[in-house]
Amino acid sequence: MIMYGFYYAYPQVMTASPMQSQSGHQEHKRHPIAQPDYVNQSPANYTTIHPTDKIPQPNRYVTRVEPVFLDHLSRHQGLDITVQTTAKEVKGKLAAVAIDHIELKLSDTKSLHVRLDQIVYFEGLSLGS
Repeated sequence: MIMYGFYYAYPQVMTASPMQSQSGHQEHKRHPIAQPDYVNQSPANYTTIHPTDKIPQPNRYVTRVEPVFLDHLSRHQGLDITVQTTAKEVKGKLAAVAIDHIELKLSDTKSLHVRLDQIVYFEGLSLGS
């Protein structure tokens, strides 16, 4: 004798473009899971399988904050600086300093946002003490 439980299968929706929005609600299809009565000539111990609602998972977002480095950067706001990142060197006007990134204005129409974790060092005019 075989006992049955159910699991959900989500249909794969094919679209012309990955950016194309998928409208409509996806339907849940239930497929049986075969559970044998005996495993290796012994009665199988199992628990009843039943569908459950989605359980929210805890989220933890962490941003490393370096207050002195942020203070030095914010003092250069509005000035031209050179930023050495883990990828390359970037030059521009420091437009904004946020808790996790900076905005460098490269031209009137183009800005670059750099994560603070990716900054190795920056060069700017000496502000004195």
